[in-house]
Amino acid sequence: GKPHGFPSMRGRDVAHRSADSPRKDAVTRLTIIIPYVGSDDDSARSRGVKQLEETLVSVLENRPRDAQVVLVHDGSYADPYELSDELSIRPEPAGKSICDLVNGVLADCETEVAAILSPGTIATPDWTREIVERFSDDSLGSVSPLVVSKDDAQRIIAVGVHYSAGGARKLQGTGRAVTPRRLRSSRILGPSFYAGFYRVDAVLAVGGFDAQVGDDLADVDLAATLAAVGYRSELAAESCLVADPEIPSAHNFQRGRQQQRFFWRHAAQRGWIRSLLCHPFTVVRQALGDIPHPGSVGQLLGRLVASLEWSGYRSYFDMVHSVRDQEKISLPLPSPTPKTVVDSQPQKSSRRAA
Repeated sequence: GKPHGFPSMRGRDVAHRSADSPRKDAVTRLTIIIPYVGSDDDSARSRGVKQLEETLVSVLENRPRDAQVVLVHDGSYADPYELSDELSIRPEPAGKSICDLVNGVLADCETEVAAILSPGTIATPDWTREIVERFSDDSLGSVSPLVVSKDDAQRIIAVGVHYSAGGARKLQGTGRAVTPRRLRSSRILGPSFYAGFYRVDAVLAVGGFDAQVGDDLADVDLAATLAAVGYRSELAAESCLVADPEIPSAHNFQRGRQQQRFFWRHAAQRGWIRSLLCHPFTVVRQALGDIPHPGSVGQLLGRLVASLEWSGYRSYFDMVHSVRDQEKISLPLPSPTPKTVVDSQPQKSSRRAA
């Protein structure tokens, strides 16, 4: 059947729609990007479409007047509810990754700030309030909202991302209770792919989300890269969204290769000696986690191949130095502890997973 929300949106009168949609005379200040890649598996495809449509409903119901909404997909979404009059729908050729889809929209973006939401992340009232104004600080590269559980609004799904000295991506705060003290002490480098706000020019300057590390690591890779060129990130706890916990990806050759690329790119930021000492433990732990799945062997082979790709790492380091020199950000490299706003506690969301 039709997901809750779409029939009422299509049946609104003009006066009601104008309250939710951007006014024609309003200046667009925020681009909201929702990327979607379909699946060949019937069950996964059905689940993915359901999550996408839940996100679309929530965003359209809670869209500020000065925002444009863009759904970008790999040609696998049929738009059965004819939403092209409510948002911009941008189909791309099949085979593109989430990174590719998002980068394509960012390259054409006319706003200073973009929000990126993954399918399954549910927007709540006022989730964008005063976020754009934060970017008047030129040193701010991204803002991470608070993402809480659909089943328990006092349980954190993510406050952002960081990574260990051994090179493992860390989803910060996940599973913990929402408290002012925990939010103030949260250490993040940037937003997760659940939801995040980005300075568009900064993201484009470093090449966007890099498919070389894969969709699963692209959020923390971009966060670490923006930090390396001098941008900082903030946690905005008053911007609250809801979602389900992540489903871990299976490890294989490609995944191992991407993980190793990420490690060599960013080991220096955590200190070479510390990183090199911690890295073997991370590799073994992640490989053991896949046993008896054959992906553990493929993962190790992928890491070995990636350790030989030094020309690629040299190009990455050259890019970072070039952007850092060009941007000339006035503040020093950012502390991993961001400014955090905890003026309000997230309220229980009325929306639940169907």
